[in-house]
Amino acid sequence: MLKRIKIASWNIAGGRRIRSLDLFDYKPEDVDYFSEELQKIDPDMLCIQEDHFSGDKSVAEKIGKQIGLKNICKVSMSPSHIDKDYLLGMAILSRYPLDKCKSTQLPYPKFKLLWKNGKEADQHHKYLQITTAGKLNISNFFSLPIQLWGYDYDRGKGKKYALEIQELLLKLKKPLILCGDFNFNEIKNIYPELFNKYKLTDALPSKTTRPTNNDNSENPDHILYSNEFKCIDSKIIKTDTDHYLCVAELEWLDSGVA
Repeated sequence: MLKRIKIASWNIAGGRRIRSLDLFDYKPEDVDYFSEELQKIDPDMLCIQEDHFSGDKSVAEKIGKQIGLKNICKVSMSPSHIDKDYLLGMAILSRYPLDKCKSTQLPYPKFKLLWKNGKEADQHHKYLQITTAGKLNISNFFSLPIQLWGYDYDRGKGKKYALEIQELLLKLKKPLILCGDFNFNEIKNIYPELFNKYKLTDALPSKTTRPTNNDNSENPDHILYSNEFKCIDSKIIKTDTDHYLCVAELEWLDSGVA
């Protein structure tokens, strides 16, 4: 029986390091860098946001083969904003068999997303991934960065949109580990019913997970767990990327997940 699980979450920007902290300023693909950073922590499971797909092959699959996480649940979403030759996607990788892989598209905002020049943003659909490993439910989440278009998830139209997303999240099952790039720092403020229903705790400290070129501290990346677990350790590892590598070691308070 598995008593502890080490789970990592990382928005990998298609497997690309950054040139600078300017928005969308990336170097060419470098899968080895991501694999090497992950090998240092040796996770049992990994939730990836902003995977890159070319046909049915993905960066996450390459990483999984290099670090020994051969079980994968993946989904492609929309054309990549990083490189138009790829589709953006998500993946859950695991040392243990995964069952019942499901990907559900998040609702798209009913309000227009306009750039400063008045042009409407291309639609980029985001998803919630759901899978199981034994009795454990693992979900990988990725939502739109609506702040790029002048909205926030805790006010106005953005707040109403967050409640729509929460309705989808409330269909998840316990025991639950929910990882992802939520594009908001204090997510308990925008998904209060979710936290209450599943008795969720954020394993990560309230420290920067997304570096910026200004003084604003951003921590949109989270690893949430329900009250069937306790957190033994967690880290935010600074990397040469636009999102840092996040990892938590959780202890199962029941008889195990496998």
